[in-house]
Amino acid sequence: MLTFQHIGTARHRGEDNTIDVMLYGRQGDGMSTAIRVIGINAYGFTTNAVNQQTILEWVQWVTAMQRTEGACKRYKKEHDEEKPGHEILSYFEWCWKTAQLNGSDIRWSRCSGYNIRHVKDDAPPVVWQFTVKRYDIWRALLIIFKDYDKLYERIRTFRVKMVGRLPPEKSRTIASTPCRLHLGKVELYETMFQPEIVWMVDHQLPACSWMNVSDYSPAKPSKSSCDVEYTCHPTDVTPCSSPPIPMAPFRVSSYDIEACPYVNPETGECEFPDPTRDCITTIGVTSFNMVDMKMIQTVFMLELEGQVQCSKLPMLSAEMQTDAYDSADTAVHSYLDEFEMLRGFSEFIRRYDPDIITGYNVLNFDNVYLIQRIEALCPQHEGPYCENCSSIRTFSRIDRPTTLKKRYTHTKQRGGQETWEAWIEGRDWMDLYRVVMTDHKLRSYKLDNVCSELLGTKKIHIAYDDIPKHQKTPAGRVFLAQYCVKDAWLPCQIIIKRCKIVNAIQMSQVTGVPLTTILHRGQQIRTLMLMLRQVKSRCRLDPSHHRWFLPDEFKKIPVEGGFEGAVVITPKPGFYETPVVTLDFASLYPSIMRAYNMCFSTLIPRFTDTLGKYEWSPETHMIKDPNEENYPEVRPVRSFDYPEGGKFEYKLQDTDVCFVTTKKRVGILPEILQSLLNERKRVKKLRKRYDEKSMDYAVLDGRQLALKVCANSVYGFTGAGMGYLSEKRIASSVTRVGRGMANHTKWMCEDRYKDHGLEIVYGDTVSKLFLRAFHYI
Repeated sequence: MLTFQHIGTARHRGEDNTIDVMLYGRQGDGMSTAIRVIGINAYGFTTNAVNQQTILEWVQWVTAMQRTEGACKRYKKEHDEEKPGHEILSYFEWCWKTAQLNGSDIRWSRCSGYNIRHVKDDAPPVVWQFTVKRYDIWRALLIIFKDYDKLYERIRTFRVKMVGRLPPEKSRTIASTPCRLHLGKVELYETMFQPEIVWMVDHQLPACSWMNVSDYSPAKPSKSSCDVEYTCHPTDVTPCSSPPIPMAPFRVSSYDIEACPYVNPETGECEFPDPTRDCITTIGVTSFNMVDMKMIQTVFMLELEGQVQCSKLPMLSAEMQTDAYDSADTAVHSYLDEFEMLRGFSEFIRRYDPDIITGYNVLNFDNVYLIQRIEALCPQHEGPYCENCSSIRTFSRIDRPTTLKKRYTHTKQRGGQETWEAWIEGRDWMDLYRVVMTDHKLRSYKLDNVCSELLGTKKIHIAYDDIPKHQKTPAGRVFLAQYCVKDAWLPCQIIIKRCKIVNAIQMSQVTGVPLTTILHRGQQIRTLMLMLRQVKSRCRLDPSHHRWFLPDEFKKIPVEGGFEGAVVITPKPGFYETPVVTLDFASLYPSIMRAYNMCFSTLIPRFTDTLGKYEWSPETHMIKDPNEENYPEVRPVRSFDYPEGGKFEYKLQDTDVCFVTTKKRVGILPEILQSLLNERKRVKKLRKRYDEKSMDYAVLDGRQLALKVCANSVYGFTGAGMGYLSEKRIASSVTRVGRGMANHTKWMCEDRYKDHGLEIVYGDTVSKLFLRAFHYI
């Protein structure tokens, strides 16, 4: 039995184009591990019955067309001209032959279940499951289902071009355009999840969790640089219930580069460095593992020929020593050639084998500058996979150079931002600049200010215009090395003392979302993954339970308008000498969603839709015990009247949103919230057994924080303007109930204790999801 903690997942193409999954992680003894899971299936669901032979023809066309178009784009990018017509035709004919399918390539099976938005009390509708072993077929099916009319025109146009490259007598050798599809409105279920993620959910393997591999064999040939690599089958990987240690000794490397800026001869000022022109003079690296936390400092220095080369850094002067950083404890690597220095840094990364590479603003500066500088120095650079410099640009765990890709992303949490992606399979980037911006509200996000506020220390000060001067002398280069290594050391201190990696890994475990997604994407995917796990768990525990499907709402339409949010009771400012008492609703919004059983599956748009179908009355509305005879079958979300100085009263309108109660069915969202909050109570109780400085305590504290964040984000998930399963009627119902509870409590306090001179001086419900304060005297 092999046991390891998972850190990353990658999809690979296996034999016969099947889907293989590479699981990366580390064992308890520190051995980096790669497990290649051979031949998983990709599957999805649709409500539309299809002609299977017609679909096979469409898939063949889509696959051959996409491969041909991709080859043409690559040719144009590499040669700066169009691929010759006869070569395009020849390549398409080869693609057409290799894309031929048979009946077993796509397996169809009939099942039944509800779209989670339309759960009913009667028998569920028919749903068709399609299962494939090849990823290209999977992608082709999704392209077909999502817009088959537009795709038909693309195929027809593409075929005309192919026929135009043939003599008239040979035009019939190109297959005819496939028959039109008449599917009507297509509903797809759960195809927004990648096949490898669905496989992990099906086998109850949360991301970043400990896993057991029962039957495995050495990989031949090995495709990764990990210490050990094995192959196994999909059923051989199981969750580990008793980890050997709280967290595997994952390795972390933080790096920082210093480029020597160009000095403008006219102005005498230093310009912003350009990787095509300005050299990298210093690379500082600080590494540690998540068990012993011991810092390993390394520096790569570009020296000048004819001058004394550095072999050891001295200690900092007394005025520069503001913390535990010791520059003398640094391994120094000196070079006279910049290209060889960059090669040495690349070899160090592969030799040390970090699981996470971090730094401050590495995604948008250090990574980009480093890769582009290597390419600029390459004597005969030949594109992203140039043989002359590919080994120097290989920072991943497989033999493939790191490439850059510019991407614009927008999330509710982080807003819009342009970023560079640097591909490194088997490892993860963790840009601490973004992590700090997400987790902390600071007046400035410059590293010096961040360190001052989070660590109580500061950077080594250096004037930007002095960097070229320092690079010219041995003493100056030593100072640059001390400065650069500390800039790599400080992010490590923030990560350790603020538990950034521990918290991210625990969030990944709680939600099942891969670590790279936790670090680089928004929060919606977390709740969506929790929902997928919960609907599958229900059927696993109770096979008779009807399947509820999550719709792939690929045509996202922004929801118009907003909804009324939290209430703020008008404050009465002043100084109060008499006692002030604070009332607090614990986990207000999650509690409301549980009490009203709020979910997509329980939503009824109008109260009039419940008449004659469900039992409810104002007298039974507040019955809490489901076992009571008069427990209601539905609850409307009522508004209220509360005139200034008058009585608080609820009022019912025909248009009020309603939710069926647990007497009829339990919603997925309340079930998720109950599970998260119950688990948080258990984890907080277990945490008390350990010392606050131990790894056990840090892991449990990170887990309870992840559980809290997930519970609080469920409400926000429903209120998102765009995204999967946006449903503002749920979000507005939550805030309406919250406003009612706040004002009802205010009225009860003032009404019952008016003879004692009680006065409400403030109260609100806020985005932190609890009633923050009711002060009264």
